[in-house]
Amino acid sequence: MTFPEINRALRGHDFYPPALDAIPGLYATESTPLDDKIVFAKYHVRHGVGEWFVMELDHREDDVQALAFGWANLGQEELGYFDLIALESVLVERPGGAPALVVRDLSWIPRRWGEVRR
Repeated sequence: MTFPEINRALRGHDFYPPALDAIPGLYATESTPLDDKIVFAKYHVRHGVGEWFVMELDHREDDVQALAFGWANLGQEELGYFDLIALESVLVERPGGAPALVVRDLSWIPRRWGEVRR
């Protein structure tokens, strides 16, 4: 699976985790209790507010989205869907400061949502 890396040079690392195929497809963990779902990747806004936790990912390559399911916190926490391609392309220029962009937490180790929430 290949997705665009629009802001790779500014970010300094790959946006998408190396083992995309290890992330279950959409609805694959539907019967799994929320606390037992595995969070495979974490993203946050560098120089800003917002974080996203990926639990499932649409593996279709025939679309212009990389639709993920997981937890998002943009000042209000919510379980739902978000597009990784859209997140990767976000770039907010700030006067006199570094641009705010979404980055992947490179130190993230997949673990259960119940552990993350603690």
